[in-house]
Amino acid sequence: MTATTPTTPDLILPALADLLGCGADDLRPLLPQLISAWTAEDGSGAIALRLTPRADLEVLGGARPGPRQTQVALTLLRACPLARP
Repeated sequence: MTATTPTTPDLILPALADLLGCGADDLRPLLPQLISAWTAEDGSGAIALRLTPRADLEVLGGARPGPRQTQVALTLLRACPLARP
């Protein structure tokens, strides 16, 4: 089973950028909107919660392709709090 680690939004930018195929600086403008973030300890995924005016709360990121992709994605989503801070 994949373990998750909470991290600060500024530290998650490189992992998110790698997953999304962009540079960390491309995501920097979103930093004020990111409220929490988690990484899979084995590097298989990363997500952040983002406040948005349209969707209220959005999940950004995901799990890397592979045989455990679904398990990693679900583990990361389960790490999210049930209530918005």
